[in-house]
Amino acid sequence: MPDPLPLRPPRGRLRRALFQVHLWAGLALAAYAVAISVSGSILVYGATLGARAHADWRAVAPASVEGRSVVTAGQAVALVGQALPGRTLLNVHVPAQPWQAHIVGLLDQTQYRVVFVHPLTGAVSPPVQARGAVIGWIERLHSNFFSGRSGRVANGVGGGLLVVLALTGLVVWWPGRGRVSRALRVDWGAGWKRVVFDLHHALGAWLLLPVLLLSVTGAYFTWPQAYRDVVGRFSPLTRRPAPRSTEPAGTGPTVDLDALVARVRAAEPERPWVRVDLPGGARSRYVLVASAEPESPGRDATMTFADRYSGQVLEVRRDGGVRTRGDAVVEWLPPLHTGHFGGPVVHAAWALLGLAPAALAITGGLMWWNRVIVPRRRRGTARAGRA
Repeated sequence: MPDPLPLRPPRGRLRRALFQVHLWAGLALAAYAVAISVSGSILVYGATLGARAHADWRAVAPASVEGRSVVTAGQAVALVGQALPGRTLLNVHVPAQPWQAHIVGLLDQTQYRVVFVHPLTGAVSPPVQARGAVIGWIERLHSNFFSGRSGRVANGVGGGLLVVLALTGLVVWWPGRGRVSRALRVDWGAGWKRVVFDLHHALGAWLLLPVLLLSVTGAYFTWPQAYRDVVGRFSPLTRRPAPRSTEPAGTGPTVDLDALVARVRAAEPERPWVRVDLPGGARSRYVLVASAEPESPGRDATMTFADRYSGQVLEVRRDGGVRTRGDAVVEWLPPLHTGHFGGPVVHAAWALLGLAPAALAITGGLMWWNRVIVPRRRRGTARAGRA
């Protein structure tokens, strides 16, 4: 009995048209889907993998700091300013343990880089990518295909086209009443072509919602304001402008950064990791973000705004800025895309589900190859033989 391979366009003018849209859009986006899918799954563990980069600079042996003075946050910022003059210092990551290095973020020839400050000697490392060259390369691939804003826009368009693929695929997949259960299974005992067909259709149905979720939330990073505008039509968004520093009438004493860090840690003992965003303009302020983990999601962190001149606490935010349902929707868009809102089980699930576009692109490409390319080659071989 021949292996049934129903790869012909479905019946009905609309479904045939959608089949062609699905086919050609899928072929056009196949490489994009594989690249964005695989890189995204890897980046679910980007923080863990990146923490292993530059291990020699990140910490010293705990015993080596016992009874010795270690570099403070304020000293780390000053040391980096002296070692790398002319750079714009953006932030300093204050470690939770004394044997760990301070990490100072800065602009190095328009690129964001970090340097590590040795906890004992104060030696400043060369500017490097925070998560190492490999993870940094994958991050740039996933976010903008190494092309800045134009690449990010192309990425957003690609996410929108993946939504089109998912929805047209649902229409093409629909087998009719009474046949849904069969269309959700894979006949592993059939020929490999039928297995590929079943895999593509069954995976497309089972993974429809994850593909839509990842595609829609991914486009948010390209057009965040457009998403906010749409969400704001259904639920108001809270606009909470950051407080600003008050310029002193005369020259006053410099704020003690270490005192600010100590104050935040005393108020948030369960959040020992502190990132300090350094002030830039005359009215800007210090922002101290305290979290339980080095890269804890923002909504789980506490943000303290402090006047850059007086050190006075201007505002403390412990709710991630969420006040309305619209705020909650916007707040959840990034973690829903990255999977950074749960523990190891959520991370594993997101890494696996993130491979869905790649699996569908590969199985769809094999179906097209079997239906179009293989018969075309056979006809060419037959004509050559007759000649």
